[in-house]
Amino acid sequence: MRVQVAALADIIRSKGAADRDKDRAALGTLRALEQELRGASGDPPTGS
Repeated sequence: MRVQVAALADIIRSKGAADRDKDRAALGTLRALEQELRGASGDPPTGS
């Protein structure tokens, strides 16, 4: 089974553009995850 998913950078960009309370609330967690993933490999997450 193949499943397509959005890149984390795209999700962050989308939530920032939506500017809803629930999306703003999630941005801190998503950005922290992005930093953690970037630190683990030294490269930016793919998909941006």
